[in-house]
Amino acid sequence: MTADFSRIRMNPLAAFAGVELQQGRVLLDADFNEQVAVVDRRLRALASDVLGRATVSQTTKAAFLLTPAGAGFTIGRGRMYVDGLLAENFGRELAAERVFDPLLSETVYSQDPSFAEQPWLQPPPALPTGGRHL
Repeated sequence: MTADFSRIRMNPLAAFAGVELQQGRVLLDADFNEQVAVVDRRLRALASDVLGRATVSQTTKAAFLLTPAGAGFTIGRGRMYVDGLLAENFGRELAAERVFDPLLSETVYSQDPSFAEQPWLQPPPALPTGGRHL
């Protein structure tokens, strides 16, 4: 994806806490984008400092749990943090299986996707046919 930015100047070594606007100055996209970058970095640092390198949410304890199913496996629905970044598995994408999640006030899917049904990994690589693998 491409975009047109006037400049990108986020520098984590400057240890900025935010971007303040000046009265009478033209508001640029760079000011907004720098503020977003500062907040994003701080949230990632907070998540990794508080939660550790990899943590599964208390409300979705089976998130990314691999369960054998036939010749493959399913991947548990839910949320986890990896190096401060949120990873989410919303479930198998079938319209008839949509359910409402009251915690986040959004709809998700009620079934765990199989390895072959991952929406962001198409086509998935073939699974090994022999030996022991993780």
